[in-house]
Amino acid sequence: LSAATGKGQEFTGRTGISVLNEKGELRREVYDIMDCVKAHDVYLATGHLATEQSLVVCREALACGVKIIFTHPDWKRDRVPVDIQSKLAQQGVLIEKVFRMLPPDEMCRSICEIGFEHCFVVTDRGQPGEAAPMDAMVDYVSTMVGYGMTASEIQMLIRDNPARILG
Repeated sequence: LSAATGKGQEFTGRTGISVLNEKGELRREVYDIMDCVKAHDVYLATGHLATEQSLVVCREALACGVKIIFTHPDWKRDRVPVDIQSKLAQQGVLIEKVFRMLPPDEMCRSICEIGFEHCFVVTDRGQPGEAAPMDAMVDYVSTMVGYGMTASEIQMLIRDNPARILG
């Protein structure tokens, strides 16, 4: 992403859209979306934005009182350091953890560092040739248990926090 041009990041040979204008500021349309999200008391998710854009959206959402989810912060294309994820979480951002995006030990450590109450785990599965979402979740839960997470911690990640999102 170039903040100077406001152009989106290239993804699989395509240039993405940008939520930033030519000055590197959030586009007015995003504030309109935030108003709608806030009015309906639901969460806004950053989606597949480049890190710089996601950070701007998170900052502005918090300033506007909008509930916000940072999605895919561990994706290799645009990985966000755990200390930044933790800081965002402390400010009120909910952090999505796609378990397969990091080695299991690193994923478990990052969740512990950020805090179970600030994260939720998803499979991001369902694509052809990949494990079914439920099968992947069973594998993830087994892995989390193997790394010492308790039943209540895992329930927070896969049941309680997702229920909070759904209202």
